[in-house]
Amino acid sequence: MPAPPVTLCASAGNKEATLRVLKAAHKETDRSDLAFRTDRFYVSSTFGGRIPCIEEIHEFLEATELYDYKRKTWLEIPADMDIEIKEPQLTEYIQRIVEDVVRFFGYSERRVTRARAGPATVRGRVGDVSETYRLSPELLVAGTERTFRPGLVVPDDSEVLAYDLAAVQSAASFIAVREDEEDVVLNDEKLHLELFALVRDIFYYQSSRTHVHTLVMTQHNAFFYRLDRGGILKCPKIDIHKNATDFVRCLLLLCSPDPIILGVDPNVFWVNDSRYIKSMNAQGESVDYKLNNPDPIWRLDESLIARGTAIWDATCPETGERVIIKDSSRIEDTERDDLPLPEYETLKAAQGLDGVVQMSRNFYRFECNWVRSRIVMKAYGRATQYIETRMQLLRGFRDAVAGHRNLWDKGVIHMDVSCLNVLMGSKDAPVGQRGVLIDLDGSKTIGEDGLLPETHTCRGTKIFTSLRILDGPHHHADNLYRHTHLDELESFAYVLCCLYFTVFGHRKYAAYPEIVTEWDSAVDEIAATAKRRFWDSPKLILDSYRNPFFGRIFRDLILDISKVLADGALALEEVLMEHDGSHTYIKKEWLDETSKQDYEEFLAAVDRALLAVEKEEQRVRKTARKTRKEGAKEISKATRESAVPHAADNNESDSRSLAPININALAPSTPERRKRGANDLAEKEENEDDMLKKKLQLENAEQWGHPAEG
Repeated sequence: MPAPPVTLCASAGNKEATLRVLKAAHKETDRSDLAFRTDRFYVSSTFGGRIPCIEEIHEFLEATELYDYKRKTWLEIPADMDIEIKEPQLTEYIQRIVEDVVRFFGYSERRVTRARAGPATVRGRVGDVSETYRLSPELLVAGTERTFRPGLVVPDDSEVLAYDLAAVQSAASFIAVREDEEDVVLNDEKLHLELFALVRDIFYYQSSRTHVHTLVMTQHNAFFYRLDRGGILKCPKIDIHKNATDFVRCLLLLCSPDPIILGVDPNVFWVNDSRYIKSMNAQGESVDYKLNNPDPIWRLDESLIARGTAIWDATCPETGERVIIKDSSRIEDTERDDLPLPEYETLKAAQGLDGVVQMSRNFYRFECNWVRSRIVMKAYGRATQYIETRMQLLRGFRDAVAGHRNLWDKGVIHMDVSCLNVLMGSKDAPVGQRGVLIDLDGSKTIGEDGLLPETHTCRGTKIFTSLRILDGPHHHADNLYRHTHLDELESFAYVLCCLYFTVFGHRKYAAYPEIVTEWDSAVDEIAATAKRRFWDSPKLILDSYRNPFFGRIFRDLILDISKVLADGALALEEVLMEHDGSHTYIKKEWLDETSKQDYEEFLAAVDRALLAVEKEEQRVRKTARKTRKEGAKEISKATRESAVPHAADNNESDSRSLAPININALAPSTPERRKRGANDLAEKEENEDDMLKKKLQLENAEQWGHPAEG
C-alpha cells in the first residue's frame, strides 16, 4: 500500500489528503516561538550592498511607465481607499510591475507568471474553525538558471501556469495577492499556515533550499516574509505607493539572481538532464560529483521546522567510486549544552573505526542560527530490512554492534540506533565492515566531567527507545536520565525484533503486529507498557509470531539477548549503589568493566547464531549434493535400460543406397556450449537448493505448529 502524500503538490485533487497535509503543517507550526517580527529596515540593513542601491531604485521609479513619481502612486493600482479593484485584476497589475523590475535590472534568469493549483482551494477544519485555504500563490517567480530543474514552460502573459511539481521545483519565490486587507491583518494565523504549507513543498522538492522569501500584497500594502527552518519572519507593512522604494527593494530580493539571497544552494546544479553537487575533496580541491539519481534517495521528513536531512547517491569523478552525500541542518547555539556536536566532528572521532560509517570529506556553511552541513561518505549497502539472506543480516548486524562498541570506547553515544541507521556493508566487505552504523548527527560525546549525556523520549526513534528511558522523567523535567550503552544495546534488540516480525524473505514483508505498533505509540506510557509486556514474556510472544524465514535460530538469539540485557540492568543497579549514583547521575568510567562484559556477551550471542545458521546451511548443501548424486544415478540407470540395438534392414539395395547417418551424435563441444552447459547446471543446482531451503522452512513451521496470524 503506497504511503499517503506528504505535500500539497502530491495530494492535489484529493481533499482528504490535502487537509491531512494542512493539518500536519498546522500541528508543526502552531507555536508562538516560530513567528518573529522585525523593523522596516530589515531588508535594507540585511541585504544592503547585495541588491541595487537606493539611487538605482529611484532611477527605475522615474523611468517606469507604471509609477507616477511625483504623485507617489502606481498608475494601474488606485491609491484611493474608496476605490477597490478585484483580485484577478490586482494580480495582473502586480505582475506587470514585477516584470518591469526584472526587465529594468536585467534579471534575465527570472520569469514571472500567474499560477493556480488544481483545485485552487480546499475548505475544511484544520484549526479551531472551518476555513477555505488557498493551495497556490497567485504569482510565481521562477528560476531558469542551472540551480533550478530545467524544463518548466512558462506560458504567455494571458495564460495561467499550472502550479504543479514542475512549478514548485522551479520556484525562486512567490507572491500571494489578497483583495481583503483585513484577511491579511486579522486572520494572519490562516495566512501563515498557507505560507508554511507552500514553503514546505518547496523545501521538500528542492531539498537543498535554506529559506524562501515571499510577499503578501493587497491594493495598498505589501508584507515581506522570510521562511526558513527556524520559522517565519515578518516585516512591518509597506505602503506600496508612498514607500515605493521599500516595495521595489523587496521585489529585487524576490527576483535576485544571487542564489544565496534566494536560499538556493549554488553548489547543487544541473547540466542538461544531469545533476551535480560541488564539494571539496580531501585535498581541499573543488570536485563536481555527478548524482546517480537527480533527486535525493532519502529524505528524513517533509517538515519545515526540522533538520531537512537529504541523502544523495553520487559518483566520485576522481575514483569512479559510489559515494553518499548527506545534507542536513542543525541549530547552532553556544549557550546550549544539550545540542549534539556537528556530525562531521563526531565522524572525525570515528575515523578508522570498523562498523561505523566513514567520512570522506565535509563542507560546512553557516546560515543564520542554523548550520547547513554537507558530508561526503563512503557508500555502503542497503538498510537492514532489505537483506537477502540471514547470514548477511547476522554478519552486518554483528559488525554494526562491534562498531557501536568502538564508538562507546571513544566516548561517543549514538543516541538513535534504528533499522534505518544500520546498513549492510558493500559486497565482499571484510570482517568489521560487513555492517555499519550511520547517522551520527544526533550523537553526543562524553563531557570533561565524565557524565553520560542526558536523554529523553523525544530523542531518537520511539519504536527503538529503551524501556528504561520510556519510564524515565519527561523531556522537560529538571533532571533527566543518563543514556548508557545498555539503552543502545536494547535498541539493537528492537532492530532484530522488528525484522523478525516483518521480514519473511528477500523482498517479502508484513505489517507490524499490534505489539510493535504500540512500541511506537506517541504516549510514552503505552509504549512502555507494551515493551514491558514483551520483555516479561519474550518466548511466548515470539512463538505467537513465528517466522519460518528466520526460524528458531533468530528466536533463540532474541531470547539470549534478553538475558544479556537483564543481567546488564542488574549490574547497572549494583554500579550505581557502589558509587552512590543514580539514573540521573552516571559517569562512563563507572561502567567500563560492566560495559565490556555486556558487549562481549551480546556479540557472543550473535556469534552463536552465526554458527547455527552456518551449520544449517552446510546441512542444506550436503543434502542437496546427496540428492543430486542420487538423481544422477537414477538417470544413468534409466539410460542404460533404454539402450536397445537397432534392427537390421533386410532390404540390401536400400541399405547400400543410403549413407550411414548417426542421428543422435553429439555436436562438437565449443567454449560457448561448455559455458552454457555450466550455467544450466548451476541454475539447476540453485533451484534444487532453493527447494531444499523451502522444505527446511516448512519443517521448522511444522515443528512449531501452524503459525499464528500476526
